[in-house]
Amino acid sequence: MSRAEPPQVSFADLEFIQQGIVLDPVLQTISNFLDQHEGMIKKVRSDLERGLKNPATGRNGLTPSQVLRSLVLMRVKSWDLRELSERIADGYTLRSFTDFRSQTVPKHDAFHRAFNRLTPRRSTPSMSCSCKPRLIGDWRMAINSGSTAP
Repeated sequence: MSRAEPPQVSFADLEFIQQGIVLDPVLQTISNFLDQHEGMIKKVRSDLERGLKNPATGRNGLTPSQVLRSLVLMRVKSWDLRELSERIADGYTLRSFTDFRSQTVPKHDAFHRAFNRLTPRRSTPSMSCSCKPRLIGDWRMAINSGSTAP
């Protein structure tokens, strides 16, 4: 039995899209970056399928896009896995950012298993953003290291 195609857009998803929910500017920038770099999604897919006998069969798990976006969200917001799962389940904007929309958000252990399958070079996305000096002085946030530097 082969893996089913991605689910068709439901009425709940259409209503969700029509509400015109706007992402936080930082999350919108990250979302645009990830949308422009499809190669990252392909590499995450290869990491998730690594070691599986037949990745085309079985139940559907998290998509590569959901895994990557959830990992980035967890690192940007400095949340643990439980808080990540709870916050995505509670917020429309976070559901939109992570591509869960009206789907059920998995528990923290599913995120843990997915993140552990990623190779180290992909578990810390190599992107950085500079914060505006008037907001945070001369500090720059580096997402890839999780630290701040003058």
